[in-house]
Amino acid sequence: MPKKLDIDWKAIEGLYTMGMKPDAIAHTYNLNIQSLRTRIKRGQWKVQKDALRAQKEVIVTQDRAQLVANAGTAYQQRLIKHVEAGMGVLDDNLPTTRPEVSQHFDALGKVDKIASRAYGLESTVNGGHSTTLNLNLLRVDGQLDPIHLKPCTAETSTEKPQVIDIQSVAT
Repeated sequence: MPKKLDIDWKAIEGLYTMGMKPDAIAHTYNLNIQSLRTRIKRGQWKVQKDALRAQKEVIVTQDRAQLVANAGTAYQQRLIKHVEAGMGVLDDNLPTTRPEVSQHFDALGKVDKIASRAYGLESTVNGGHSTTLNLNLLRVDGQLDPIHLKPCTAETSTEKPQVIDIQSVAT
């Protein structure tokens, strides 16, 4: 019977499952490479190594997803600051002439487009893009009153369009 070698197989298994190449392990521990490969196969170390690698990949993927989510949140906060600043400018510079009204509503539309993304109010309906905007976000006085709007389209509406006085809505 051959004499028992003083080899720490648990340490070797640990090195292999952590990714060290069998050739490097055999050289480090002065082992026959074929004996090491036999031990790897018999002990199913490759299965353990693959499971550990898959576990690491899940952790890395979760970390990357968290980084993207954090960056998205930071970007959203920056957009909100710009929306608030833009709304402040629009509130301070109310239009008085017809061209100014047109420019005012063009600017408001642009701010609305950014605000809907920043406040997470975008939605997709029937393959097309539709935006829902909570008008309470635009209030300056801080009161949150429900505003009920009835959705309709030009094709299905039988009612005459209603004209809304902007000054009465703002106050």
